[in-house]
Amino acid sequence: MTELSTQTPAEIDEQIATLTLKLDAAYRTLNWLDSPQASRTFRREERVAEQLAKIEELSIELRPLQNEYIRRGRWERAFLVTSSDGHVHSTMGCSTCHRDTVFGWMTVLSGKTHAEIIEAIGENACTVCYPDAPVAQLSTAERKSRARAAVEERKAEREAAKVARELAKVPRAHALAVKVDELVEAFGLDDERREAYAATYTDGSRFAKGYDTAYSVYSDMIYRRRTRRAA
Repeated sequence: MTELSTQTPAEIDEQIATLTLKLDAAYRTLNWLDSPQASRTFRREERVAEQLAKIEELSIELRPLQNEYIRRGRWERAFLVTSSDGHVHSTMGCSTCHRDTVFGWMTVLSGKTHAEIIEAIGENACTVCYPDAPVAQLSTAERKSRARAAVEERKAEREAAKVARELAKVPRAHALAVKVDELVEAFGLDDERREAYAATYTDGSRFAKGYDTAYSVYSDMIYRRRTRRAA
């Protein structure tokens, strides 16, 4: 690795951003594995250990980068609200933003002065974060149009978040279904159960029910297997 003291703020922040995204993903996976919904997940303990090891590794890699940022007095950073007409802010805690506002880290501007950032982004700069930034002159119609667009955008973000929560359930169902496939291969299924289990894959709108079916099949086959061994 290149000596940190010789790297630019943009180079260091790009590494921090990449590691932070990986760390966030590992924490989200760990939180899910620790939830009641994941209590019967295949190889759960092993996967928890893997995520803990990954978090430790990423944290160790991130620490010297964060320390260098602090050592240099915390240089300026810029964050873009990821919408079609989003402003650039000096902090994600700007009073003009909302709790669910989504940002993109403009690491290319890290370490620049306020004046340099304003020169680079012009009217896209938030005038709260950058008081000297130029203000775009908008007509009444344009302001109303942007206001409507902002409302629609927030609505779309909420819908996207809802869809994401639903999709997050799919890996859990699929992981269990794969395990059932292995058991089906080993023990076989009667026609009625095989037809019900097939719904897990053939009808996406019934995926949740398909998961329940898969789990039922899985539990039943484990029970039969243990019963045979006991006999």
